[in-house]
Amino acid sequence: MINDEGATVDLYIPRKCSWTNKLIGAKDHGSIQINIGHLDADGVYMQQFTTFAISGTVRGRVSRTGRSPETSAPPGLAPLACLRTVPTPKNFPLPANARL
Repeated sequence: MINDEGATVDLYIPRKCSWTNKLIGAKDHGSIQINIGHLDADGVYMQQFTTFAISGTVRGRVSRTGRSPETSAPPGLAPLACLRTVPTPKNFPLPANARL
């Protein structure tokens, strides 16, 4: 709900899974939310990001099988198998001209 000043006053705002478009319940402790930063052509962070929420059910299917639950990812999403690995310079290289 939004009050007269335009501020959100709800105590709980449910999230939707970016993969299945189903609501993520308040008791789904296996769910994750990831903010992916936008970079310019030089690899510099542009102070903008895209938020993805993944339900615990989808993450569990990936962990057990090692594959994505469906054969192809929805538009704009990478295959969920990437959520099993921690990004390191070996499997997630930065551009040579990137500045942190």
